[in-house]
Amino acid sequence: MIELINVIKKYQYHGKTINVLSNVNLKINKGECVCLAMPSGAGKTTLLNIIGGMVASSSGSVRINSTDITRLPQHFLAAYRLKKIGFIFQQFNLLPHYTVMENLYFPLIPAGKQLHAERKRIETLLDRLKISHRADFHVNLLSGGEQQRAAVVRALINNPEIIIADEPFSNLDPENTAFILEIFKELKNEGKTFIISTTTTLMKQANGFIDREITRW
Repeated sequence: MIELINVIKKYQYHGKTINVLSNVNLKINKGECVCLAMPSGAGKTTLLNIIGGMVASSSGSVRINSTDITRLPQHFLAAYRLKKIGFIFQQFNLLPHYTVMENLYFPLIPAGKQLHAERKRIETLLDRLKISHRADFHVNLLSGGEQQRAAVVRALINNPEIIIADEPFSNLDPENTAFILEIFKELKNEGKTFIISTTTTLMKQANGFIDREITRW
């Protein structure tokens, strides 16, 4: 489903070339969970952003269902992100002065979906993540665990095939980490593909959720 072939990413900084990724080759099957378990600075976030179509690689190819997204023009990349990818960020990236429900509405607008038609499905997701009682709260009033649960709902709004999670547990206590992991397991059993980055091993705590841990490029 996902194949990276000789992916390289370089940046220019004050006249110097910074090599972030060098010849990364990786295959991820549909319904698989791959965990990038590496220290900070290894390029995990950069790689996730390249797979998600947020950042262009310097060279190499990224194939999603046989389509090389590195060759897609920006408007096709936007459609790819909207339909195929659900992002879960370390810092949640929710809009703080809007309610949970308003944050969930925003991804629907570019998808051309009617808000009233999607409300029942949103409420079902909120119930599933046990956050429905906070639907009308501004997100800056929520706890870290509640914000992450709202962020997971947002990632699922457009029913993506691939879920990209960048350090999704780093700001959570053990109880919320265990809860989110259980939700992830359910989604994986439904056929979702996961790519997760972390600085620590999750194999024991994940208990069968993670199929492979990658500890070096």
